[in-house]
Amino acid sequence: MRSSALARGAFRTTLCLLALIVPSTGFAEEAAGTVRDAVRGAVLPGATLFIAAVESEHGGRHGLAMDVAQRQSTTSDAAGRFSLAVPANVDAPLVRVALPGFAPVMARVVPGPDNTIELGPGAFVRGKLRLVPAGAAAELPRRVMLTGHPKTGRSPGPFAAAVRNDGSFEFEDVPIGSPYRLFTPLADTEGRAVLSARDVKVESLVVDLGDIGLERGRPLSGCFVFPEGATQFGALRGWVRRASESDTRELKLDEAGCFATDGLPAEEIQVRFHLPGWWVARSTKGFDVREWPPTAVRFPSEADLTGLRIELVRDETSSE
Repeated sequence: MRSSALARGAFRTTLCLLALIVPSTGFAEEAAGTVRDAVRGAVLPGATLFIAAVESEHGGRHGLAMDVAQRQSTTSDAAGRFSLAVPANVDAPLVRVALPGFAPVMARVVPGPDNTIELGPGAFVRGKLRLVPAGAAAELPRRVMLTGHPKTGRSPGPFAAAVRNDGSFEFEDVPIGSPYRLFTPLADTEGRAVLSARDVKVESLVVDLGDIGLERGRPLSGCFVFPEGATQFGALRGWVRRASESDTRELKLDEAGCFATDGLPAEEIQVRFHLPGWWVARSTKGFDVREWPPTAVRFPSEADLTGLRIELVRDETSSE
């Protein structure tokens, strides 16, 4: 009995020491405050808030790798008040705040009760897509996207707008004063006309982009090629990606590792693959992406994307 009690006591002591040594991975403190109208100063009930990213002291930003339970959201009450649990060991969390009729914002909060987040009016951005030449044998895309410019900091986007049968589209509640990029997402452009990414300035409450010409879209075809005698490539997957945006489309691969698609913009793109234990050795018409391990090839905007041959080699250091 005595030895059993001693063992339980030692176990409890060990747990206490571990609690002191191992940092918490849960939520440490509460960040509370008020959401207000930036113009009138009135409190704003019904705003939705959640911690979406963290920002370093050097200005870098990245999304939190949290599961659904940790990506806690809340709504401001009748007095505009909110309270959010701040993840432990996270500096400068950024909260996305949105309310219909106002431009969403990414606001920094700190633990404590005195955070104030202001929402201002958002812009109405409209335009109309047209086929070039008029009457060209291609379908209009289903959607257009508006995202923060890659060289800017915080952006509460992306924003998506449906394209009507006449080519017109509208965005509402877009934050004013930030540069954006307008494009058609790759997921929607196969067999359709495409819009290459272009810069858009939103500096007033109403922005009319006018008529915007669409492109026919480039075809893409080729094969991932394995060394002679290689047989272990059943889990191969491939994607095409805009080099300037986080915009991708999965490629449909046949049993030989070949693919064919179309509707790609006249801009630099990447062809990427995933197969544990394999790298890109070389490719026709493309250049290896400067990353490690090399699992992608980039192609300039003027490149012919048909008949590609992307040769793969086994990673001899891999245990796969």
